[in-house]
Amino acid sequence: MEISPARVGELQEPSSTHELEPDGSNIASIVEDMPGHRRTELAELLAAIVPGIAPVEVRHLADKVTMVFVQDTGHGGREFFAKQMSDGTLCASASWLPY
Repeated sequence: MEISPARVGELQEPSSTHELEPDGSNIASIVEDMPGHRRTELAELLAAIVPGIAPVEVRHLADKVTMVFVQDTGHGGREFFAKQMSDGTLCASASWLPY
């Protein structure tokens, strides 16, 4: 598996498959289908990289989907779209998911 941070970060076509594509190009759809407790587990993992991260959300923008990371800054939450996150954070998100 060769996760591509660029593919993980871009706006993605919605996917009905339940398996992560080798490049991570359907991660937003996979995360969207995860139960809330699994998103919380993902956020706990990511908190080691990005302090204050809250459960990962998925947004629909026109006919595409993307992940949104919410970080508690102590002065409220700040949202970051996947394309704004570091390659390391995106790869860590994908590597945690089952294949």
